[in-house]
Amino acid sequence: MINTIAKTLGVEPNIKQYPMQPGDVDRTFADVSKAKKLIGYEPKTSFEQGIQNFVNWYKQNIELYK
Repeated sequence: MINTIAKTLGVEPNIKQYPMQPGDVDRTFADVSKAKKLIGYEPKTSFEQGIQNFVNWYKQNIELYK
């Protein structure tokens, strides 16, 4: 995730690794099968494209956060 965001922003991430903290998990898996069954949810945007969309939106609206 960090690398995708960094690539989209055109920056080199400065990552500091720390030991696992209480409550940290090694990995997670999204399961949208219930949402698909109940409401027909089918995501069509990849993570990479979603990050690009957000960065574009943020850059266009940065004045809201100054």
